[in-house]
Amino acid sequence: MPTSPTAPGPLGSRRGLVLAITGTGAGSGATTLAGSLALAMAARGLDLGLIDAGRSASRRTWLGPQGCALVPHLMPLADLAAAPSWLAELADRTAGCDTTIVDLPAGDVTAFAAAALVAHVLVVTVKPDDVATARTARLLTRLGAATVERAVCGGSAGPTVLVVPARVDRRCHESGRWRGLYAGFGPKLERAGVTGGIGPALREDATLAAALAARRWVGEIRSAGPACADVMVLEATANEMLRRAAASPILDVLRRRAPAKPAPVVTLHPRVAVRPPSPEPSAWWQRLLAAR
Repeated sequence: MPTSPTAPGPLGSRRGLVLAITGTGAGSGATTLAGSLALAMAARGLDLGLIDAGRSASRRTWLGPQGCALVPHLMPLADLAAAPSWLAELADRTAGCDTTIVDLPAGDVTAFAAAALVAHVLVVTVKPDDVATARTARLLTRLGAATVERAVCGGSAGPTVLVVPARVDRRCHESGRWRGLYAGFGPKLERAGVTGGIGPALREDATLAAALAARRWVGEIRSAGPACADVMVLEATANEMLRRAAASPILDVLRRRAPAKPAPVVTLHPRVAVRPPSPEPSAWWQRLLAAR
């Protein structure tokens, strides 16, 4: 087995793609998957960005010469009133990359709703237990509204959604029990009007955490282990979904729009700056349409 993804990237001429990753709660494996996919895509040779939109600073321990541009804590997503500024900043920072991975705060419904509006691909990690799958089912019901609002902005479809069974232990994986827990997600995605499905499982493997702590691609740590195999399959799946994903009309509008009078910039971090939200009373996505 190769130690790194060496096949040519399948994205063609598409750039500025956004892949958002979230989980239903702490320990769901979303942050680990975000870092692992970033390193796998960088090893493939893609121009890759990684944004930590969560509340944890754990990603700062991963920084290293792996070809990933990290922007920690782009902006808190506690209030949808701030969405215009957050989206403008996201559009600006992702336009120059082949793909940008955004690690969302786990279980944050507001962050999930915002990501569903702008991401090309949305990945949801779910542990194989009844509580996590029930939370995910409730979360996926919000995709329908995002699909409608993307259509209002000129889009043809919602984001492509990949549900990833994460932290699956060996016994559960070998028995196939995990498949039954995720069987109901396919119909929910269909009802929401989005494409996608259930992805390959990410098995529980301490090698992933060790590789991220060492700031190295997991294939360099243990190429024959399940962690390397699972991440490579998921990376190939995500790249194929990105290649086929529908356009993100809101990001496209923001990237085409010439800046008018720039608002004052509030610096949150030496590498991060955001603009305060507009005080206009109308919905933020309606303001985007009016600005086209």
